[in-house]
Amino acid sequence: LPSEPEPDSTESSSPLPAPVVLLGMDGLDRVMLDRLMESGELPHFQRLADEGILTDLSTTRPILSPIIWTSIATGYGVDGHGIAGWARSDGSAFTSLDISATPIWSLASDAGLQVFVAGWLMSWPAREVRGQMLTDRLVLSFPMNKDPEDESVAISQRTHPSTPQQKDMF
Repeated sequence: LPSEPEPDSTESSSPLPAPVVLLGMDGLDRVMLDRLMESGELPHFQRLADEGILTDLSTTRPILSPIIWTSIATGYGVDGHGIAGWARSDGSAFTSLDISATPIWSLASDAGLQVFVAGWLMSWPAREVRGQMLTDRLVLSFPMNKDPEDESVAISQRTHPSTPQQKDMF
């Protein structure tokens, strides 16, 4: 059998894939967004829409943010991911430990890709990822945290790595 030709060492390797950004805004009014983009008041959003994909999503019923955001992150509905609202029947809050499906950032991280997650609902406590995770409890409560010693809001549980580092992710 003929052997495979030796790769030419002068050839450059394949270019890295472009970063993917999933930007979601809870409760964003699409009619208002379109109006503000058309009037030129949101040029950066207009650029995102022009160079990326801007689309409406159908939603889950009941319309509850924890269900919706977990469905987006996992690709599954409540029966597949287990987050049925803000709190369990005993009144305690759902957390990332209750998610029974794998979120997209874990899939990407497991595939060797760098990820950056910031403020995603139901992301606390932080999962280990290849990159950085700033959980919803950091982004949505910081710096309003009145007791930094409270373990439930300790920064080490609200981020991965436990001490966030500022660096170029892409």
